[in-house]
This record gives sequence, structure tokens and C-alpha cells, in this order.
Amino acid sequence: MVAVASPRQDVGKSVVALNLAASLALAEKRVLLVVADPRHTVALRRTGEVSLYEVLRDSVALGRAIVPASLSQLEVVPSAPSLWRLDVELMYVRDSEQRLHQALLAIVDLYDFVLIDCPSSTGLLTISALLAADRVIVPVGAATSVCVEAEQLLQIVASVRRNLQPALGGLHLVANKITPRRGAAGQPHTEQLLGVQIPTSVDIATAAALGQPAVLHAADGVGAVTFRQLAMALLASFAAPMVAREQRL
Repeated sequence: MVAVASPRQDVGKSVVALNLAASLALAEKRVLLVVADPRHTVALRRTGEVSLYEVLRDSVALGRAIVPASLSQLEVVPSAPSLWRLDVELMYVRDSEQRLHQALLAIVDLYDFVLIDCPSSTGLLTISALLAADRVIVPVGAATSVCVEAEQLLQIVASVRRNLQPALGGLHLVANKITPRRGAAGQPHTEQLLGVQIPTSVDIATAAALGQPAVLHAADGVGAVTFRQLAMALLASFAAPMVAREQRL
């Protein structure tokens, strides 16, 4: 399970999560996108659908909230604006931060990848996602202020790994909204960059405005090509530890 997290709203976190999920699906991987960000309007529930809100507040089975997407290999657990209320509603509920992990355990074996799109905050939903995840992807931009806030999230990830979730493994930075003049070379933690820089492009922006992944809206566009490369880089990062273990045997 992979959490996609950022404390900022201007680094294209949800666009990265949606396009990475779609790109993995196009690579014939069975993917579930869990939208824990109440601002992610692309995956807001429709009338009558169960959302992640009911799953976490009322312990509704996660399977009841899963809906198909436009790709056969991709399914979605939709968000709801009411997710913001969970920080208050579950404040005094024991082990509330474990509810997402427990819900996902019932279905995780049905998928090759589960991606969790976290809210742009470090509240209950983000901590819940980090407790459920095996890895974390942090979209970052080139601006200094973005790097500073990403550093704060990295410290939270390290604390969660140290105190609550030792199984929380690899952490990857994804340079997003990069222009030719402003790359990611000046950022700290460049060794953790996943190796693919997502450019600022018209096709990504247009697809996002239409509520579609760029990989479907403009399959040959620079944005779609780059997101497919990002998916391949993520798959390679998962394969690398397996190869290393086999070589040691």
C-alpha cells in the first residue's frame, strides 16, 4: 500500500495520485485508489454511494464503497466533503487511527497496488494512511517553501515509522510541476527522488480540469508519457529489494 501525501495544496498531489493509479492500471496492475482527500472532487461520491467517510465513521465494509473507474484494472473508494469532520468526530474514539488499516486488510489481497490519496494536512486521515502504508510518495515542487513543508512531512513519516509503524518502508519524493528553468536539483533529499520529474504541461492541466487522468485524455502527451515513466520507476523500486534478496540467497 502506498500513501501519496503532502501538506500543501499547490503541488498537484491528487493529480499525481490519480495519474499514477491510472498508469499502473495501464501496466496491467490491479489498482485500488482510496481517496482520503475531501478536496479531491474527481473521486467524490455520487448520490447513494458509500464513501470513505461511512467506512471510517460507521465501520461500513470497505468493499461496499468500491466503485469501478474508466479503466478495467482500476477501482476507486470515493471521497466525501464530510471527511473533514472525522478529526473531531473520532477524536476520542480509541484506536481511530487504525480504522483505515483494518478496513483495507479485508481487500488488500485483491489488488497489486492500493494507493491512498491523503488530505493536504497532517491530521487523522494522513496519520491513518501512514499507518496503513508500506511506502510513501511525497510530491514536491521547486520552490523553497514547498521543500520546507515537505521536510516537515518527512519528519512525521520518520516518527510514525519509529514509534507506530516499523513496516513503513521506502519514501519517495516526486518532483511535480517542474518547468525547464526550475528543476529539482537544488532540493534536499535528492537521493530520495523517484527519478522522474513531472513537467508543467497543458495536457495535465486540461485533463485535471475535466476530471480525467492525463494518460487517458492525451495518451501521447508529455504529461501522460511522464506519468507512465513514473509508474515504471515505482515498479522498479519495488522490484529492486526482491532482486537484492535473491542475490543474497
